Amino acid sequence: MSVNATAAAALMTGLAQHVRHVVFSPGSRSTPLVLAANAMLTTVPVLDERVAGFVALGLAKASNAPVALVCTSGSAGAHWLPAVIEAWHSRVPLVLLTADRPPELFGCGAGQTIDQRGLFGAFVTASRDLPVPGATVDPRVYAQVGADAALTQRPVHLNVPFREPLWIPGEVATPIATPHHFRADPPMLGAPALDALADRVRAAQRGVIYCGPRAQVTAAQIDALSAALGWPAFCEAASGARFGPGTPAARITAYEGLVQHFEAPDCVLQFGQAPHSRAVNAWFDTAPIIAVDSHGDRHDPRHALAMLVHADSASVVTGLLMRSRAGESRWRSRWLAAQSKSDQALASACRVDAWEGRLARTVVEHAQGALCVSSSMPFRDVDAFAPASAAPRRVFVSRGANGIDGIVATATGVAMTEPTTVLLGDLALIHDAGGLLHAQNAHAEQSLNLTIVVADNRGGGIFERLPIAAHPTAFERCFLTPQSADFAGLAQAAGVRYQRLDDADEWGPAIAAANARDGVDLLHMPIDRALSVARRAEAFSARAGT
Repeated sequence: MSVNATAAAALMTGLAQHVRHVVFSPGSRSTPLVLAANAMLTTVPVLDERVAGFVALGLAKASNAPVALVCTSGSAGAHWLPAVIEAWHSRVPLVLLTADRPPELFGCGAGQTIDQRGLFGAFVTASRDLPVPGATVDPRVYAQVGADAALTQRPVHLNVPFREPLWIPGEVATPIATPHHFRADPPMLGAPALDALADRVRAAQRGVIYCGPRAQVTAAQIDALSAALGWPAFCEAASGARFGPGTPAARITAYEGLVQHFEAPDCVLQFGQAPHSRAVNAWFDTAPIIAVDSHGDRHDPRHALAMLVHADSASVVTGLLMRSRAGESRWRSRWLAAQSKSDQALASACRVDAWEGRLARTVVEHAQGALCVSSSMPFRDVDAFAPASAAPRRVFVSRGANGIDGIVATATGVAMTEPTTVLLGDLALIHDAGGLLHAQNAHAEQSLNLTIVVADNRGGGIFERLPIAAHPTAFERCFLTPQSADFAGLAQAAGVRYQRLDDADEWGPAIAAANARDGVDLLHMPIDRALSVARRAEAFSARAGT
């Protein structure tokens, strides 16, 4: 093999210890990397680098494994930045491989030649320049770098320069020998630390368990802990604790409207990210918060932590169960009764009219497989209106940076692992029109089952909830930003199936039918924004009045 092919093969050999998928966009300078990846790993071609970044993000989330990205030199890698930012804040492992020109082509006007060092700024754990392949460079250097990068828990950047010729006809990349690396497990608490934690928990009279995204606990584990402690368990839709076998009736999902009717807690045991709800955060304001995170990340925007537990969440649950009292508490019983009444009120509210809360509930009740939910109002509506259930479901939300870019592309990456439904708003779909254009290509490459449900309220409906909604002149033009996109035409251009559904009674059957067939479906649900605002307020009032 040539020095380029040998270096690229060595790099992919190292990556292959934990990486299985390589997402790439076409280019010349990246030829050695793409050919080596094609020979040794599963490759996913994506024309648009911005879309490629989000496809890799979704695939890494769904597969629980690092995914590599490959692009050519110049500005190509810069298009990954939005996805890299989300991956950094969500702790999603991506290996960013930017091909580069050799040093002699810098400063002389060579095309597609920029300084790629530090291209991703503070959003990578490391940014490393590899040597230009040559006879004096031991291939094991590349293998070692690849093996190290494969252990990443967040994005890492490897800049890989190549001289021409980039490919010699007939050569084929083959693996080379490389040392084996082991991925470290999250730490487990020892008995003394668990004893101290249990003592602190037992001292509370009105404790609350809060499960946010990245909680890394199952619904059954939280059900058991809630019963053992006598504490209500607030389970966000994307936490992993709302859906799954166990006791769904014991999971509190209507917390946002119920907190105002209960005394403030005297302790909060938080798994994963902090609450998104302002009402819940305000209710937690005076309580000491014990946060558990397997990476030791501090999810504490209010700067209110009393204790940060850097340990595997499941081991903490197990340790507390061994040290906790059994039996129901009046505190928890009151919460469960309020939750039961709230479920009835929300179910009634979600049976009439075509509004966003009903759509969120309908999607969760009828969609099969994984569920991706856009930031902004869709994930808030799913969290507010989707009841707990015993059916297991993986829910993915980009809650790292909370942006609405790349939602369709991220869902496409998830759909590479299982059938997937994505709920998003009209602006999020417009932001990711490139993702929609790619989805059908992805289906042609690898048969997918992807259902895209767009709640079209013709603008940024989330701003209706903010004080700026009262502005007499600027609100609609500057914040709602009304749009009139032709989604039927966009679907036709992308080659995906399209259906407009004005009757809310048709939503569930249409979602179920789309889930039942392979391919990509765009289901367009027009929403009257004013009606949705009114129905949401009425539902919140009914829920809070329980």
